[in-house]
Amino acid sequence: MSTENNNNFQEKVSDDEILLTERQAASLLGISYAALGSCRRRGKGECPDYYQYSSKVIRYKKSDIMAFIESKRVKSS
Repeated sequence: MSTENNNNFQEKVSDDEILLTERQAASLLGISYAALGSCRRRGKGECPDYYQYSSKVIRYKKSDIMAFIESKRVKSS
């Protein structure tokens, strides 16, 4: 995909629908890349949903990351 086509595509995709790399998702979560990978491999439902295109290509939808963060919110009493 050419740079021009890629830029046009990004303009049409909402910010929440952008797919993030593992490093980007970890940064947004405020955890290390290794911690996110470890969490995902344990598979105990304590990690955000993700897309797996191959054994080495994992992506996270930004809106899923934000929803995961919000699900961990604890209201003070």
